[in-house]
Amino acid sequence: MDKIEVTHIVPYFVPAWAYGGIPRLAYELAREQVRIGHQVNVITTDVLDDLRRHPESGATISIDGGMKVRYLRNASNRRAYYDQLFIPIGLAKALEEMAATSHIIHIHGHRHILELAAVRFARKHGIPYVITANGTAPRIERKIGIKRFLDAAALDKVIRDASALIAVTHAEVDQYLERGAAREKIHIIPNGIDIDAFETRPQKGDFRKEWGLDNTPMVLYLGKITPRKGLIHLVRAAGHIRRNRKILLVIAGNDMGYLHRVKQEVKDLGMSDVTVFTGLLRGVPKRAAYVDANVTVYPSEYEIFGMVPFESILCGTPVVVSDDSGCGEIIGGAGIGETVPYGKPELLAQAIERVLDNPAESAERINRGIVYIKENLGWPKITADTIALYIAIMERSKKR
Repeated sequence: MDKIEVTHIVPYFVPAWAYGGIPRLAYELAREQVRIGHQVNVITTDVLDDLRRHPESGATISIDGGMKVRYLRNASNRRAYYDQLFIPIGLAKALEEMAATSHIIHIHGHRHILELAAVRFARKHGIPYVITANGTAPRIERKIGIKRFLDAAALDKVIRDASALIAVTHAEVDQYLERGAAREKIHIIPNGIDIDAFETRPQKGDFRKEWGLDNTPMVLYLGKITPRKGLIHLVRAAGHIRRNRKILLVIAGNDMGYLHRVKQEVKDLGMSDVTVFTGLLRGVPKRAAYVDANVTVYPSEYEIFGMVPFESILCGTPVVVSDDSGCGEIIGGAGIGETVPYGKPELLAQAIERVLDNPAESAERINRGIVYIKENLGWPKITADTIALYIAIMERSKKR
């Protein structure tokens, strides 16, 4: 395979884990592309969360065997974190210096300033661009009116004009079609999972010891704390379960402006004594939480993929997910976990209790899930499929 030069455009990048899955997925794809011999550039911002910046703000650094990453200084971390408004200083210069010789520009996420600038640059230089929206194409959750205006003014055309659109599930195909994309431009390539990171599990009991928890059955949520994650429904489901049995509810994630509402629901339902808020967990502490949980629940709306359920399965813990979107599509279709309708606390409670009451069935699903993940979601396979798409695009461009 000839060496390809690809420039990734993403508003947040390693180690900006507070922003959820997109920075992790973009990084792991780029890392694997470098590992197999391609030239990889990344243009991103220095945001890590609402307060912290990358220590190499404004610089270009080399990581992971040669990946070149420009961490542009962002005008306001707080506006980036809470409003998704990224204003990177020096973006035009970075594109000229890093992307002019690229064969492909790969944009991660949708509706950010870096995307608009990269698309203008790509058109000017005749470079094909690919978009992986990862669930950000629909108008959901916040600022719907602004998103509608931006789509009409420019961003629907950005989608339509892309050389290819990567959908991580079949559900995301419909999201692109709603934005006016041509179906033939949409290619399904799932998100990858860093399987190697889960080969060694923490000792069972480490998380409970760290947080002073006993052996009461533990229900875990892990992810960003935002309205669409369904946490209110999970708290209410836990309230139903508590009527019949002891339970611990652990909510592990960083606040995106919604934590106060979740805590109020916990208080109103008298759940404060059995609910633990840990904040963002990463690395070993995150894996320890999975290992000690009896069930991981991911009750989100518009969850186009969601790495959490797959990570939980790799740690040996069964999962319950919403069937609202792509996450439930994979978990339910592969038969590797429970799926329930979004926003139905009583049904969610029943599904959690089925998992708690049927450990043998849960173990079968976990074993099946581990096989499914290793066969379908490892980064070598996902990266090979992505590179094959790049090559097909480059060949089409040569014929024009």
